[in-house]
Amino acid sequence: MSSEDQRAAAPNSLHFVVGRDTEAHWIVVETHGLCGGLFRDQAAALHYAEEECQAQAGDLEIACEPIRLIFR
Repeated sequence: MSSEDQRAAAPNSLHFVVGRDTEAHWIVVETHGLCGGLFRDQAAALHYAEEECQAQAGDLEIACEPIRLIFR
């Protein structure tokens, strides 16, 4: 089963995107809007995301384009 199939089969699983915003701050965004944050550096952002998703394959990706953290 591919990681996309796993996410579709388990819609409540967390999926994180790590990247920078337009001002070069390190950001983590959970794609369902459940959590995320602003981090001092890439290592801190990756550590947070890996801990939250417990390093499940396919649950963490690095953004190539700027991302935004939106609080709901």
